Amino acid sequence: MTIIAVALIALAAADIAVTIVLVRAARRLAEPALEERATVAVILTFIAGLWAIVALAYLASVPLDVGLSTLLLVLVSALVSLPQLIWFAGYWRGTFR
Repeated sequence: MTIIAVALIALAAADIAVTIVLVRAARRLAEPALEERATVAVILTFIAGLWAIVALAYLASVPLDVGLSTLLLVLVSALVSLPQLIWFAGYWRGTFR
């Protein structure tokens, strides 16, 4: 379980770095498809960050409150559906490539 927790933290850190690059590129290039992907990357980075928090709590042996654990799971579950909605909006506007 420790290996999984460390991997989740490392993946979240890599995710943050890649998201920063995508967001900067989207602002610089003003390409609609890249802007959509950058927006989705921010959402997915937030999800990865939530899992990293859980992993850090595990590694620090900090028990998470049941209410907090439930809130994190609900947030992750709700955020997972947002990329599809963003891509659909791009398709509907005719900017998705």
